[in-house]
Amino acid sequence: KPHSMWDGSDDSRNKLLRAASASKLISKVAKNADKHKDIVIGPEGDYIKMFMRGRPITMFFPSDVESYDDIRTELPPEKLKLEWVYGYRGRDCRANVYLLPTGEIMYFIASVVVLFNCEERTQRHYLGHTDCVKCLAVHPDKIRIATGQIAG
Repeated sequence: KPHSMWDGSDDSRNKLLRAASASKLISKVAKNADKHKDIVIGPEGDYIKMFMRGRPITMFFPSDVESYDDIRTELPPEKLKLEWVYGYRGRDCRANVYLLPTGEIMYFIASVVVLFNCEERTQRHYLGHTDCVKCLAVHPDKIRIATGQIAG
């Protein structure tokens, strides 16, 4: 019987199956990303569907609106800027408040990581997450910080 690399352990087969599954998943994600960029108008013209953070959001028009074109407007030139964050996520997360050498207290709420300076009563915000933050870690050098969000 000739020796084949497929005659090996089940571990080799499992690795191959995982690699095939991962490549299928990646191709599906790429296809879905193209599909979800635009707003979808319902066939009756009574709702629009858009995707936020990969999730479908359906919004129905008020009954006195005839079509989407009647209410469609350009985005305003102004941009909102976060000034202050209220709250703290402590119900379902642990080890998520740290005192930094700068005197700031670091914690998170929703998708925002907050650095609160008690003396000056100011906040700085890290806004790079796209979904709820669930974990926070400070490197022993107290300079590097890692945060993680839920899948989304």
